[in-house]
Amino acid sequence: MAGYIGSKSSVTLVDGYTEAEADAEFVTKTGDSMTGNLSLGDNDKAIFGAGSELEVYSDGTHGIIKESGSGDL
Repeated sequence: MAGYIGSKSSVTLVDGYTEAEADAEFVTKTGDSMTGNLSLGDNDKAIFGAGSELEVYSDGTHGIIKESGSGDL
């Protein structure tokens, strides 16, 4: 992201951006929400569960939902 170095908890001010502007650009790890789309590249996965029980991704050709222990759905 242009203008910042680091994570939300340790943002280094660059190019004159304020802490409030940095807060608007990051989603916290817990209890946050977002609007709009979340874009992931091909083979980048949304993984759910401590043991990666559910994966959702695109291989570039097909959308894939994979549940651990059962193969692709």
